[in-house]
Amino acid sequence: MRALMLLFALCTVLASVVAQPKILLRRAVDWQVVPEQRVVQIGKPVVFILEVRNACPAPVELRFSSGQQFDVLVYKEGEWGERWRWSKDKMFIMAFNSIRLNVGEVKRFRVEWDQRDDAKRQVPPGRYRVEAILLVLNPQGRREEWKASASFTIREQGGMCVCAT
Repeated sequence: MRALMLLFALCTVLASVVAQPKILLRRAVDWQVVPEQRVVQIGKPVVFILEVRNACPAPVELRFSSGQQFDVLVYKEGEWGERWRWSKDKMFIMAFNSIRLNVGEVKRFRVEWDQRDDAKRQVPPGRYRVEAILLVLNPQGRREEWKASASFTIREQGGMCVCAT
């Protein structure tokens, strides 16, 4: 109960003070990425749902330094280099903008990937990791990257599920 009261007090300060401490803003917001399907056949689009939720009992404003509010990267499990970046070959307006989230409000973004790498080649079957990055401005005006990730699998067409009996 005391922790809940403390969280409420911190969020109240967060909502009323212009120079919000970084730690308070980050704790007030939940950021996640969820693949619509955990297993996708090769060649079929992979859809990612990105969600930012106000977990604070007061409104929160997220500020951004451009029209790009997020990015999405895909990695093959066991490899360091990214296979695909959503923002590659995109242009964004160079103007500050913001999102205001009321108490408990969720803002969703939908990103679709055609399973092609940045060189436009079909990626091979296997386990992959998606990383969603929210590109917020902190109260001091510096950009921060809040990251969330999830795993999914691309399988061969007609792939069989092997079950133990």
